[in-house]
Amino acid sequence: MTKKIANGTWVKYDREPGNWKGASYHKLQEDLKGADDSWQDVSWADQLSGEFIPREGTEAGDIYIYYEIKDGVKSPIFYLYVKEFEDIHTKEKKNYIEFNGSTLTYDWIDIKYIPELIFKLREIDEVKNKRYIEELEEGYERYQKLLSLKDKKTYTEEELLFIYYMAYTKDEELAVTMLIGRDIQKVFDNLKTENKIKLFLSVKDSKISDKITVTSKEILLAIAQNGCLKQLNNAPDEIINDKNFIIKVLECFNSSDKYKINRYELKYLPSRYQTDIDILEQCLYNYAINDSLISDWICERKDLASNKEFAYRLINAYIKSVIDEGYSYSETFLLTVFEDDVLNDIENHVLIGPEATLKREQLKRESIESLKLNKEKLLSYRRSYRCIVN
Repeated sequence: MTKKIANGTWVKYDREPGNWKGASYHKLQEDLKGADDSWQDVSWADQLSGEFIPREGTEAGDIYIYYEIKDGVKSPIFYLYVKEFEDIHTKEKKNYIEFNGSTLTYDWIDIKYIPELIFKLREIDEVKNKRYIEELEEGYERYQKLLSLKDKKTYTEEELLFIYYMAYTKDEELAVTMLIGRDIQKVFDNLKTENKIKLFLSVKDSKISDKITVTSKEILLAIAQNGCLKQLNNAPDEIINDKNFIIKVLECFNSSDKYKINRYELKYLPSRYQTDIDILEQCLYNYAINDSLISDWICERKDLASNKEFAYRLINAYIKSVIDEGYSYSETFLLTVFEDDVLNDIENHVLIGPEATLKREQLKRESIESLKLNKEKLLSYRRSYRCIVN
């Protein structure tokens, strides 16, 4: 539990609907005399009068400013703009709070003010401010744990993992300084298997992950199962050259959670496989991958632009993937990468065979018709363009 640090004071400025520059506004302007220009630029009158356009269906609310007092001088440090809204699901009354004009979140706040802020949020309304209080409490407790490790000479594996997590997942500067001089590859190599996975996932979104080489297939698959493919960046050639293993990695990646995985992780797929039809089919069958990403991968390959078998398999896989998502095919970038001869009768080479349900059959028919129309539109555009150029 955090405790209030009494090194300043809060002042509340009441919302006065429709009353431009009312008593509350005048008091606020008087209190801010001498403050730097950033405090003069805020739309105080709009907010306090209720004219300010709210977010999330909120109504304009009260403003609380925290002032620090030093040598008898009162200086504004931050402000809270508190607005109430009704949760559309639970119908509960909750507060939406801005901190210095942005959504209140732990990441924007100087750690030394967290106790003061939590104290005030509880005082305003502990129930309506619950989500903010819990986030701030959690972040503050993590930071206190980090402080407790600051002067230690050696760490347990769990402590070291926590410091890397704070440094590269939570961007805590103190944690980064605590890791200066450490070779992350050596750290990784000395960890237990399960902790190797945790470490990589903690740093995967930072450049430092590029310094980790993962040689174990077991670990590569386990990381993929946690929705990450960046571990393929530095994998040894004998692993990258194993196409069947790369397909297993993709299968594990898909099994992590089809609807929560970041599909842009597929950019870490080794370049040699970005135009491999077996791999592309695997990607399309398991994820609604961005078609523009695939077209970017293959647009430079002139040999593929005229390859009918490749085009038929790719478009077939793409259409099946969108049907699996419950949609019918619509315009796609994929057609644009293929030559005219490939496109001429492409609608006759996809989705052969009956679908399992009437709904899927309908989506198939709609997709084939849409494919035909889009192909004809593209070919017509190309003919017109050639006429203009010639």
